[in-house]
Amino acid sequence: MLTKQDWDWLAVCSDYQTAVTVQTLLKKGKSRQARAALESLIEAMAEPKNEHLKAS
Repeated sequence: MLTKQDWDWLAVCSDYQTAVTVQTLLKKGKSRQARAALESLIEAMAEPKNEHLKAS
């Protein structure tokens, strides 16, 4: 199980991979994990990419 920090990092690095991971989790019935990933993806997409990279 990935942590919030893991989801945040994945979302910053790859929007596409995060979305695919959310889809996979939903297919497996893991809605809590999918929700955490989706929330991180939304946060990452709401801010400029360079802001996340500076914070890392």
